[in-house]
Amino acid sequence: MQKKQKEIAQELQLPIVDLEIVGQLRQLGGMELVSSIFEDFVAEATELVNEAVAAFADHDIATVKSNLHTLKGSAGTIGVARVAEIARIGEGKLKTNDTSTLAEDLPKLEQEFKVFLKEYQTILEEFTQK
Repeated sequence: MQKKQKEIAQELQLPIVDLEIVGQLRQLGGMELVSSIFEDFVAEATELVNEAVAAFADHDIATVKSNLHTLKGSAGTIGVARVAEIARIGEGKLKTNDTSTLAEDLPKLEQEFKVFLKEYQTILEEFTQK
């Protein structure tokens, strides 16, 4: 399988939200902490994604790379797995100055972030009931 096909297959297997990580966060501070962390993430990530797209339009690859790095870390830390993985792959390519797929990668990131925004509250509510 080609590298790109493997990456896509891996992304699709990842959960929108990794409930194991959410469980660890809940153990640290309860669901109130988890909710607060996710609210903060939504605000930060919305800005990061929008700024990355705008920076790409302005050919500001350094800002795109920086935003992907930050997004990778914050999404990964709280278990927003698909967004973290797309950001990781994009940042990895930019570390080698490979911008060849950035025009496809950023819309994919935007789309997966929209899926997260649509689904995460339901996922957390269902998790709370467990």
